[in-house]
Amino acid sequence: MDVPQRDACAVVVGATGAMGQQIVRRLAGNGLQVLAVARDAAALDRLAAAVAGVVTCPCNIAKDAATAQIAARLDRPVRMVVQRRPAWPTRRWPMWCASSAWPTARAA
Repeated sequence: MDVPQRDACAVVVGATGAMGQQIVRRLAGNGLQVLAVARDAAALDRLAAAVAGVVTCPCNIAKDAATAQIAARLDRPVRMVVQRRPAWPTRRWPMWCASSAWPTARAA
């Protein structure tokens, strides 16, 4: 089923960062409602005030509750999800891939 763009939304995680803000502006400018997700509620409010068609969802996607928080803000089908990851590699790389299963899964 093809949902018309005006009846769909895009979810942008990390929406208050420099790249996230540009993605939000571009998608909203193309007629999509944007659900902007980030930890900083004040920055989200500034973004929503500056860009028409932006709905905010302040939450931390590292927490399990984020899924329910994001779902509660959705009022239409999701056309796309944009989640920007940090540049590779990061200082946190050893912490989040320290699982002993990583080399096995990588080799498979």
